[in-house]
Amino acid sequence: MITKRITEIAQTPGFPIWISIAGFNATCELVRATAFTVESDCQHIKVYIPKCMKNQIQDVLLEGASISFLLASLKDFESYQIKGVITNLDTCDTNKLEKQIELLEDTIEQTNALGLHGEKIFGYLSEGPFTAIQMSCKEIFEQTPKPGTGTKVEATDEK
Repeated sequence: MITKRITEIAQTPGFPIWISIAGFNATCELVRATAFTVESDCQHIKVYIPKCMKNQIQDVLLEGASISFLLASLKDFESYQIKGVITNLDTCDTNKLEKQIELLEDTIEQTNALGLHGEKIFGYLSEGPFTAIQMSCKEIFEQTPKPGTGTKVEATDEK
């Protein structure tokens, strides 16, 4: 089950996202993602990637493939890894991701405030069309650098 904290992060700027997909041919690909949303059943997440990222992982982007989803805070390195399986792939245009694009723009501003060039680092992630990767959530691990990093998070372990 997806925790309350993961649901909150989906609506919070400043959490860059990466996905890693293990293909059936024993290959693995890692790309940045634009945004994610938590489905109402709290068992599934949709991760949105722009066309340029989809082109890089096309060979492993298949229903049933293992997927790992990582998000990390720019401010304090709060980090989580979610492991699961791809359950559905769909296309999505930019207007359906209006709120998520706003969060990405805020993330770009936060990156700029750190003295980095946010637009160069994340700007391309707002260019649609997008692929919506639905994944079932099997396990969540805290990855924040501190004692206990790598600990499995249960829905009852709310912060």
